[in-house]
Amino acid sequence: MRRNLLFLFCGILVLVLSCDASAGLRAWYEFEGNYNNSVGGPAGTPVNDVTIVYDAVRDSNVLSLDGAGDYLDCGNDSIEGIDVAITFSAWIKTSSFSTSDSAVSRCYGWRLRGNGGVPRFSTTVLTNSDLDGTINVADNSWHHVACVYDGAKKYIYIDGQLNNFVSCTGLLNTGSTYIFTVGAMQKKYDSVTFYEGFPKDYYEGLVDDVRVYDDALSRNEIWLLVNTGTDTLEAEDATLNGVEAYADAGASGGYRVRYFDAQGDYILYDTVPDGNWLEITYSLGSVSSKQCSVYVDGVDVNTATFVPTGGWGNYETTALEVDVTGSVKLQLDSDDQTANGGESCASQDKITVLEEEPVLPMGPNHPFLIVHEANYPALQARASQWPWNDMKDDAISDAGSSVYNPGESDYGQKCYRVRDISSSNALAYILDPNNRTTYKNKIRDQLNTGLDDLTATRDPSEGWGANTPLGGALFNAMLAMDIIYNDLTPAERVTLEAKIENLANLEKLPCNQFIFSCFPLSFEDADGSGFGEEWKKYKELIK
Repeated sequence: MRRNLLFLFCGILVLVLSCDASAGLRAWYEFEGNYNNSVGGPAGTPVNDVTIVYDAVRDSNVLSLDGAGDYLDCGNDSIEGIDVAITFSAWIKTSSFSTSDSAVSRCYGWRLRGNGGVPRFSTTVLTNSDLDGTINVADNSWHHVACVYDGAKKYIYIDGQLNNFVSCTGLLNTGSTYIFTVGAMQKKYDSVTFYEGFPKDYYEGLVDDVRVYDDALSRNEIWLLVNTGTDTLEAEDATLNGVEAYADAGASGGYRVRYFDAQGDYILYDTVPDGNWLEITYSLGSVSSKQCSVYVDGVDVNTATFVPTGGWGNYETTALEVDVTGSVKLQLDSDDQTANGGESCASQDKITVLEEEPVLPMGPNHPFLIVHEANYPALQARASQWPWNDMKDDAISDAGSSVYNPGESDYGQKCYRVRDISSSNALAYILDPNNRTTYKNKIRDQLNTGLDDLTATRDPSEGWGANTPLGGALFNAMLAMDIIYNDLTPAERVTLEAKIENLANLEKLPCNQFIFSCFPLSFEDADGSGFGEEWKKYKELIK
């Protein structure tokens, strides 16, 4: 029965796709007294009775559209060539949002319109043309809506939360006659000649903060668009000691600070806004985690831990709950240098001071859970019947009896123990809701012990025993963590992610060693990339 349980658990396919966090802002309309594109390029042209009005809730000027011929013609100069991936977003306030209400669009190429009150992300050419949100935004209140296409999926975010997604492929339609507009759809033969029936699909309501990026923003980046209590400072603009600013097009400001490797090296942000959280964006090409000390207003208050990002040009974020005021300094002290093994710490890109915790709840629409929480009741009901009741009983029994033993001499057996602890407790977590906390704690505590021990005791020369069983351990640990993700604290998530990553990065573990341990599922890519790469993709999705 255990093999059946493992077959069920390992046979669930995890769809992963990496996203580049270094998206470029191509158009940004703030409507602060004008129709300018805040990142350069031609200003928008107001048509008919478009007006800019002050909104007390937004505490800013916003665009007002009457739904009867008003729109802003933004032209295409700032957005040409965006066809592989895109993010476009806006704050909207409306009481009616139908399929004939286009808030932001490049005609049929890509647009944000409504469908019975919910937002709809429409495209042509892509394999799935329409993606609807599930939340009504036509309630005469302000909502932030972001539409993202990354080359393989379309996503809708509402108020900073991922709301829905769909798989699709293709290049965005960038027909020269399709015009970038706010408040309508526009199609022109040339600068003055409209296609018959255009413009059309006028939007009635208010719009603010319209943005278009030439890449797919991550969950954290979307969240930062919504969180108004944020301030970002670039590392290259800080006071640098023992480090250097290095040009990198992938970094947010075009530079990252590197050679952060000697005791006393620091990056000092002299004047920072007040906040309760500090988010640090960094890159780390090493295979093991690094750290540095965090000083606020001259006082050592915390230690920042950086997990590998898979390359010096790949960026991730880490966050610390600290009261930020005055100045922030990231510094390598003697204990940091010892912990880092004398190797360079992470390259620094920027810091962001936040008023709220920058960790997003997954919510009911989190598309990367192995099993949707909404499906739990049906699975629990099925588990009352044979043969699933036997599987439930086995899972609960194994969850209660399985304990990791670091003193076990057989490395393969220790891997199997991590595999069994992960799979049995995760399945019991789903099927036995009254004891969910017990199973969550068991996964957390046993993985913290087991993953550290497997990392410390692995001998690659053991061949099969050091690779194949380890594949099952890593895979099941990843799935178990994904299932209990919402019940883990941010600190617990970061800790477990780092331990999985450190183990996966040992000797660049090859995926083809994992086939037999994962039964029906192989992580081997056509390019031969390893588990570490697949983990990196998964990590990007749960940001």
